[in-house]
Amino acid sequence: MGPMMPIARQLAASYTVVAYDRRGRGESGDTPPYASAREVEDVLALVEAVGGTASLFGISLGAALALEARQSGTPGCSASPYSRAQAALP
Repeated sequence: MGPMMPIARQLAASYTVVAYDRRGRGESGDTPPYASAREVEDVLALVEAVGGTASLFGISLGAALALEARQSGTPGCSASPYSRAQAALP
C-alpha cells in the first residue's frame, strides 16, 4: 500500500477505511490491455460494495483515479486528492 497506510491508519480512527491493491499490484490481478477507465470501474465497484457512498482519497495516480470516479456522475462519491506539497502548507 505504500505511502497510503500511515494515512489510512489515521483516518481509520474516525472513518471506515477500505484500502485496496490497484490492478497489477500486490495481490490484485490484471487483464491486459491497461486502461485507466478499468481502474475507475474498480473504484466504483468498491464504492458500491460498501453501500454506494464514499469519500475517495488518493495520492498520485490514486488521486487522479479518485477524481475520475467522482466525475463519473456516480451519486455519493466525493474525492480528496492529496500531495506532499499540500501537506507542507501551513
